[in-house]
Formats: sequence, structure tokens, C-alpha cells
Amino acid sequence: MNETINWERIYELKVSYNTSLKNELFHSEFNRLEKENKLGNTIMDFGCGSDPISKELFFTHKVITIDIAKKNNDDDDRPHFKFDIDKVDKTKFETQKILLKIAKSLDINPRDEQNKEPIDTMIFSEILNYVDYKKVLKFSTDYLKPNGIIIVFNKPRRGFNNLFSEKGLTNNFEFYDFLKSENLKIEKKLFPDVDEANFLEEKDRLIFLIAQKIKK
Repeated sequence: MNETINWERIYELKVSYNTSLKNELFHSEFNRLEKENKLGNTIMDFGCGSDPISKELFFTHKVITIDIAKKNNDDDDRPHFKFDIDKVDKTKFETQKILLKIAKSLDINPRDEQNKEPIDTMIFSEILNYVDYKKVLKFSTDYLKPNGIIIVFNKPRRGFNNLFSEKGLTNNFEFYDFLKSENLKIEKKLFPDVDEANFLEEKDRLIFLIAQKIKK
């Protein structure tokens, strides 16, 4: 992505996402996962934007947010890292620096093999169209605990078309196949926009998905 883009301004424009629908769904699912002890203690919210859905989580959780834009809520003192996740590369200094900062925020030694996979839950909400989603997910889920979960809320090709990645998500069926290849087992699929059933195939619909990392 072009680093000169003013993402704070983009978020202010609020592209036609149904935020109330998303908030209600995440709130319900966070509560369910919490009751079932599946959410875990450490949550990472990727591409969280200016209004992170992880704000719905209780402060008993360790929540870390990452986005290309800076945090705009000074009242929320949970860790936020300004970084373009689409540019992740473990050989590059900027990525290494962010990883060290995240490790510090988690009070872990990044060189300790026991802490190699410190994250319980990862959230990707309305981001996968804008990034090389395969690269981003491959990178991020390396740090997901065995049996940890990812939560995805996304509709292929919805958003600011001129900002989409050439390697962004365009097809839900392709996404399912990729998750399977990465040992991520789909535990739940919801299609919250019921009106879309009348004119869109599943591959094109808004999806809420939970997948679990399978132990190797």
C-alpha cells in the first residue's frame, strides 16, 4: 500500500460497512467464546482501524491492536502499534522492531522457544481485501497458539476499490481452501447479511468466520 495515504481520513469517511451489524455480531460471539473458554487471554486485532472491534472485549484480556493508522482514542491505554501489516518481512528491520515491541508489551522474551506462539485469538475485520491476505495470515498465525483461533469478518471486494491489494481476498471458497492448507480448521461460518442470500453466491457474501489452529 502507498504509505502516503491518510488512513485516518479514510476511516473518517466510513465506507458503507454496516457497523451496527458487525458490533452486535462480535459482541454476541465474544460473549459466547468467553463462556466456552475459547477466547483466551491474549488477543491481537489486525488492521483495527480507528474504531477497533476489540473495544468490545473486557479489560481482563490483553488486547493488542495493529494498524497502518495511529490510535485515535487516548483513553484506551491498551497497546497499539502503527505498522503496515502488508509489509511484513521477518528479514526487514521494521518488522523485527515491531515484533520486539509486541514481545515487550507481552512481557516475554522473543528468543524463548516456549513463548514462540503467544497469541490466543487473532481478529481480522474488513482488512483482507486490502492486503496480500495469504502472506499476512501465514505470518501472523505463526504466532498463534496451537488450538488458538482466528476471527474473520469480511466481504470480498467491498470497500475502497482503488486501495485493494492485487493479492487481496476476492472469493470465499478460495479462502476456505487456503485456511485448510494452513492447518486452520473452520469451526463456524455465519453470513450475517441475510438479504444477500437472494442475489449473491456464498463465494461473494459477507462472512463471519472462526477457524482454529490445529496442532501439528
